[in-house]
Amino acid sequence: MFNIFNELKVFNDRHLANIVYSLYMNHAELQEELEQRINLAKERKENDSTNNKLNGADFPYINEDKLKKGFNIDSLNEIDQDSFNEKIKDLSFLTDRDKPNVLLFGKPERGKELLSVLIGRAACKKGYKTNFIRYEYLLDIFRGDGYFDPANEPYSTLAKSECLIIDDFAGTIERDKMVISELQRFFRFRQANHLQGKGKKKRPRSNIILSYYPFHKWNDYLADEPEKACYFQSLIEQHGTMIKVDDSVEYQTLESRFWY
Repeated sequence: MFNIFNELKVFNDRHLANIVYSLYMNHAELQEELEQRINLAKERKENDSTNNKLNGADFPYINEDKLKKGFNIDSLNEIDQDSFNEKIKDLSFLTDRDKPNVLLFGKPERGKELLSVLIGRAACKKGYKTNFIRYEYLLDIFRGDGYFDPANEPYSTLAKSECLIIDDFAGTIERDKMVISELQRFFRFRQANHLQGKGKKKRPRSNIILSYYPFHKWNDYLADEPEKACYFQSLIEQHGTMIKVDDSVEYQTLESRFWY
């Protein structure tokens, strides 16, 4: 038996598939058990892939009870509820060629982070590579040596992320114009590569931006460069969906459940 296992290690998946196929076709008494074992192996492989994506996303810690409760759609106004159901709930924004971006804005402690994590977890479970990063840490990457260096591992990881969540955008005043220029180039790079490639290689480069400030105030925090602020505004206005998380409803009380 051990010799057989050792021999199996030298086969690649294609050869093993042929062996299993031959057993399945020629031994009716093994078909049911083979089906069960193949389905179990497939399920474990999918779970491993999902768990790897969840673990690699760097989501902030959120109490498990809050995650189970989900997000209260009643904390959004009627228009934003429609946008939520149309673009976000089923993750269709990820594969929207024209509007792959989402802006969640509103006062602190009203559920922006919770909602973004729920969306990110759902994306992971659908097989999308997802990353969560705070705006100030993103700027730190551009302050390092070698601006806009695709060989830089943190930069490369975020540039290729299929669902990138940026928390507290414009929450840090940045007066270094070079950093803001690199931030703009970073988003241009992602926008240019959104759904590029062929077949299965058509991967999204969507952005979920969380901000305390409405985007028309971003210019106050982006190195006093109005043209740069206009670019980031157009990223949302022309290529995204804006959702205001209303401050009139505490998200902790919600009963609706999404994506858990």
